[in-house]
Amino acid sequence: MDIWLYFAAKVSELLDTVFFVLRKKDKQITFLHLYHHSVMMIGTWAYLKYWPSETLFFIGFLNSLVHVFMYTYYGLSALGPKVAKYIFWKKYMTKFQMIQFVCIIIHYIVAVRRSECPPASGVAAFVACNVTFFLILFLHFYWQSYNKKSKIPFISVCKSEKEA
Repeated sequence: MDIWLYFAAKVSELLDTVFFVLRKKDKQITFLHLYHHSVMMIGTWAYLKYWPSETLFFIGFLNSLVHVFMYTYYGLSALGPKVAKYIFWKKYMTKFQMIQFVCIIIHYIVAVRRSECPPASGVAAFVACNVTFFLILFLHFYWQSYNKKSKIPFISVCKSEKEA
């Protein structure tokens, strides 16, 4: 039953999109946002229904921990500019999310090789590919949001080559 609460959390996180639309925050509805929350909700449901495994406990715990910090940040920043100016860790939240993805990839590699009840190879491949894609999308977001010199290193190199 507890694991289905995790699925309910994934559904509620997808509702962020509805709140963004209602608050006219269309800029926040990105491919990263829609893809991540959609895949997490559908993937969690399928994983729980068809391939329940102890590997989901680690992923769920780590993901829930990230979300506790993330929603604490959102809650504090919603209190207004007087509080928001003291919240400096948005950049670190993205790093925490990326560390989470690396930990999940490592965990899956170990689970597939050493678990008494490893996930099916197709499930493992789906999870590995999606988590890797999440990591790439979040790296892209991080570079766009926090790198002051250029938006994305490899794109800025390409642009400079075209201009020359």
